[in-house]
Amino acid sequence: MIGVNVQPVGADMAADRSTVGCLSAVADVLNAPRHEGDPFPRDAWAALANTGLFAQMARTDLEPMERVSRTMAALEQFGELCRDGGLSFSAVTHIASTISALAQFGTAQLVARLMPDLVAGTLIGAHAITEAEAGSDALAMTCRAVADGEHYVITGEKAYVTNGPIADVVVVYAKTGNGNGVRDVSAFLVPTSLPGVVRGPAMRKVGLLSSPLGTLSLDGVRVPADHRLGREGSGFFILGHVMKREILFAFTVNVGEMRRRLDDAVRFANSRRQFCSPIGSFQSISNRLADMKIRYELSRAFLRQTAAKLATNRDVASDIAIAKIFVSESAISTSLDALHLHGARGFLTETGLGSDVCNAVAGTIYSGTNDIQRTRIAALMGVRL
Repeated sequence: MIGVNVQPVGADMAADRSTVGCLSAVADVLNAPRHEGDPFPRDAWAALANTGLFAQMARTDLEPMERVSRTMAALEQFGELCRDGGLSFSAVTHIASTISALAQFGTAQLVARLMPDLVAGTLIGAHAITEAEAGSDALAMTCRAVADGEHYVITGEKAYVTNGPIADVVVVYAKTGNGNGVRDVSAFLVPTSLPGVVRGPAMRKVGLLSSPLGTLSLDGVRVPADHRLGREGSGFFILGHVMKREILFAFTVNVGEMRRRLDDAVRFANSRRQFCSPIGSFQSISNRLADMKIRYELSRAFLRQTAAKLATNRDVASDIAIAKIFVSESAISTSLDALHLHGARGFLTETGLGSDVCNAVAGTIYSGTNDIQRTRIAALMGVRL
């Protein structure tokens, strides 16, 4: 018989045990049946907030990297328990793009004003960096913020904003300088209730169905100056901080999903019989399971190694890019392996295995496409591009 020996979540990274326990307690709510076209699952969102998951990155009693490690440990458990990849992705965006940015770069007054509701999940966060024409060339953005007394006036259009259609506050990256350099961009926490903010409708997608994705239009939006995060011109530094955490968090969720997928596949291989034998006894099946195990273990180990390096203030630019590529592509491979292992049944909507494939493909696109990540790795190696 095939068995899988997996270390429990938190064995080599500190976890908030109360949060992990609460996640287990609300698993049924997180996995309540949802269908394409259903609105955002606010009941599941509220249950998730009540576990304390959102609070980890806002805790003032922990050092910044302790917050990261505890959040990663909880997110791994979340990925294992929650079969709704859209909910997981919306949660990571909320935590990394908004809570993390506000906690690290917001003024004390802004934190006091907004953080309690973000942690409670009664405010939903997002961030807006991408523009339709700029794409991966973020410095080509045309969204501008012009200082005007005690306010900034922001005008521009943002595209592909995760949580955009439902967001209450959005971290908007906009040009404050006249050039195209990294010091010409600033970050602002923009309430979507302000006049001139228009949230576009949710776009139809092939995966991450319960995570709303849309456009954000800003037409002369007057944002109080104290809603700027960090100094003027520090937007790309803030984005770098956020993206490191977004990649660590989103792909840690994928690791939890890979563990669940592997455990399910092993159970199926041991119970499904063909030709008078469990299908796990066939080498083609056992090899698939072994590959799933290898991808899971290496993904988990590399993400945690990268987080450990980040904690000691070492340069992790290459590590983050490698982790993003390896884990996202491992997630695709393991999702395809699981679908093939189940045969015709794996192709049925009811199993969720096809949804896992579509969700995994998204991981090669968001947080910087894998093509861009490979270019970055080559540049960091000294390749002349």
